[in-house]
Amino acid sequence: MFFRWFDDGEKSSQTSPMPTLGVRGIVVNSQLTINYHSSRVPNDVQIRRLAEVVALARACLELALRTLRRANTPPYDPEPIIRRILESHFRFSPITRGSTKDWSGDLGPIISNFESIWTGLRARITISDAYSVYLSRGLRLRGYTMTKPNHLTGVARPESYGSIHLDFDLLKNEREKLLMVAMLIHEAAHKFRSMWDTRYRNEPGYSTLHPISTRMNPDSYAFTVISIYKRQCITQLWGYPSARKI
Repeated sequence: MFFRWFDDGEKSSQTSPMPTLGVRGIVVNSQLTINYHSSRVPNDVQIRRLAEVVALARACLELALRTLRRANTPPYDPEPIIRRILESHFRFSPITRGSTKDWSGDLGPIISNFESIWTGLRARITISDAYSVYLSRGLRLRGYTMTKPNHLTGVARPESYGSIHLDFDLLKNEREKLLMVAMLIHEAAHKFRSMWDTRYRNEPGYSTLHPISTRMNPDSYAFTVISIYKRQCITQLWGYPSARKI
């Protein structure tokens, strides 16, 4: 999820005032820096788990890229589970057996988008804490990224975005790791490829998105990645954020 940028503490036309990120620039490791609210200081376990989430997201993206590149080269014969994943999350026309070369024209740009997301997450990144329940408009915002002034939708300029925000409360539970990986990839799609939210996976309409609409829809990428990682077509994640009122 992303919103237009506003300074900490400043009101936005789309959101309520944000609490100030009082603690900034904490170096976790050579590739990860975090910011957080002084009222919600993450403990050592949360910080370690966040580093693990980032590392797992990078590994999952690398696996997805290898898998999709292989599917997009001769003999164009991806495994049945990969076919199903692409049919589900990118609305590819079903080809249950035989050559999938007809998918190549659509799969190429998707792979290119994945490469941009992967490249962005491989570099040093900053992740900021977000409150688990953000009351503006009744949204449950566990992850978001805000655009800066003069941002152009669809133009891949990471510097046009602020840091990725994730709910650090989720780091208290080991079982939430895959959920946070999906959220991180979703937000990275905003920041590093300037995608926009057309449909969340747990919203009505996702399963009937037009194929063209999936190409710049962050959840299509996030759920493809975790589906390839788990080797099953994952269509729901318990607790995954929604743009609808909950």
